[in-house]
Amino acid sequence: MKRRTRVLLLALIAGLFALPAVPASAETTPSVTLTKDKAVYNAGQTVRMTSKITAMNLNWVVAVQFPGSSEWKPLCARYNVNDSVASCTLGVYYNAKVRAQLLDPADDSVKASSGVVDIPVRATVGTIPLGYYTRSGSYAAMSKYSAKFRSQSSPAFPGQRCLRHQVQRKYAAGWRLVKTSACIVEGKQGRVDWQWTGTH
Repeated sequence: MKRRTRVLLLALIAGLFALPAVPASAETTPSVTLTKDKAVYNAGQTVRMTSKITAMNLNWVVAVQFPGSSEWKPLCARYNVNDSVASCTLGVYYNAKVRAQLLDPADDSVKASSGVVDIPVRATVGTIPLGYYTRSGSYAAMSKYSAKFRSQSSPAFPGQRCLRHQVQRKYAAGWRLVKTSACIVEGKQGRVDWQWTGTH
């Protein structure tokens, strides 16, 4: 009976030592991704970004770069992060580039990078009527010789960008083009004033 017990114990011990050890190369490799919530943004909108992090006690930093500059400016940061999900936001008026990186707290060396994510931004344009004398529902009533409008873009580029004005007439089948103006260069604050003459 004693001999049988000794054999069983030896078998169990041998089985425990037979388990394979985890090689050092199997340790988790740091990685980080960065995704945005939309493909294209209008000026003034907010970009919402999500970052998935695989790390052990590294610093997470999102940086932004704007056109005409080679500098990356820190935007969001978290320190000594482990596996997690982080978020970051950015209000935009111009095209931009963003990236997320994992840095070693000891020397700021880059351990992982998401790569560069482009943020394309479209300018917004608004137009209001000027000088009308009454309204009919949502329509402004004007003299046919003094139909005036003001357009304004955001962000403004005075002297660097031009705007076109277009008149369309509504028919039963839909809207049809009547006339398109020449391209007029933006003035102060991105404004362009228009005056249409004749009957449209």
